Amino acid sequence: MLIEAQSSITIRLPDGPRQLSPGDRVELPEDKGRKLLDLAQDKVRMVSIPAFTPGDRVAYRTPHPIRSGTDYDWSEHIGIVELIDHNQEMILVIPESADQPWRWIAECYVSEASQ
Repeated sequence: MLIEAQSSITIRLPDGPRQLSPGDRVELPEDKGRKLLDLAQDKVRMVSIPAFTPGDRVAYRTPHPIRSGTDYDWSEHIGIVELIDHNQEMILVIPESADQPWRWIAECYVSEASQ
């Protein structure tokens, strides 16, 4: 389980104590990670490991055209993953289509592109 510190915390590991600062991550066995989450839920969080890596070809959707905050349709696009922001769970995608801008897309709107 991947755990991320949200504030400064010292955790005990088999090889000794380890000081974590906000944003630091540590991989723990599932049972140890759950215990840490229970004991320090205000100082740490579980991080989902992204399914994508830079260079992956992905499909993504964007709202278009936006007529109001709740009135829009979805446009489907194909692009290449450039960067992944693990803290915000966002993916920077370079579209294959030249008429689309580079975009930060929430990970939940990105999927593996069919070949």
